[in-house]
Amino acid sequence: MDGDDRGLLEAMLHRLQIMRQESEQQTALLRQLCQAVDSVGLEIGRLSTAIETGGKRGRKPAAPQAALASLSAQAALARDLLTRAQSYQPNGINGSGKPAGT
Repeated sequence: MDGDDRGLLEAMLHRLQIMRQESEQQTALLRQLCQAVDSVGLEIGRLSTAIETGGKRGRKPAAPQAALASLSAQAALARDLLTRAQSYQPNGINGSGKPAGT
């Protein structure tokens, strides 16, 4: 192995280390997004139950409908972010740094 081969191998190793770090960062982001989506979903369920229970007891629910609509919008946004994060390739095979399929 000559100096050129060694330099090429070292550059390739360095690039693989960077790709591994990017992958770990993306995995952490995906975990956070999944937790956010789950939390929003649970909160929507609680609010929905509160609205139904209040209505059955003849009480007018206080602002849960507005909160429910807001949480629904947040959940949609979180799902969109999750979808985009899952398809994003920071340094894809072509090196474009764009979401997959673009």
